[in-house]
Amino acid sequence: MIAAGTEGFFNGTSDDWAYNGADGVDSEAILRLPNIDFGTFHLYPDWWSKTPEWGTEFTIAHAKLQHKVKKPVISEEYGWLLDSDRQAWLGRSSNVTRNEAIGAWQEAGIKHKIAGDMYWQLGVDGLSFGNSTNDGFTIYLKSPEAKQLIYEHAKKMNRPAW
Repeated sequence: MIAAGTEGFFNGTSDDWAYNGADGVDSEAILRLPNIDFGTFHLYPDWWSKTPEWGTEFTIAHAKLQHKVKKPVISEEYGWLLDSDRQAWLGRSSNVTRNEAIGAWQEAGIKHKIAGDMYWQLGVDGLSFGNSTNDGFTIYLKSPEAKQLIYEHAKKMNRPAW
């Protein structure tokens, strides 16, 4: 199967750069190409100066797009920084936890039947040298977040495709 692997921005009429073609991407036009089998999008509200709620709407917009074009769309990468990393790298804070932000995006994807998702990024604990790399988005398998965001979510996604 072939995808363009884009960030998933839109090209419509909007004041929001992610929806008005400002980045030169048109997810719908790309998804309609005959040799494209499925669409993708990324979701990093921290880096994009967006809110978790915006992320939920972005997820829903892609779910609607897949049904409109009749081709599956996958949330190819998504993440919400730990607050300590957000403060260090972006100089701002949020009281929204990773479970709240990512959990809402995952639930929106399930409710609106997104074809699939792949969060960024899986972390492995207890390797011979310690833990695998942490870029601020990493969810380690043995962390408290993993129960909801990895294990429970995987069970919910084990359903018929879109």
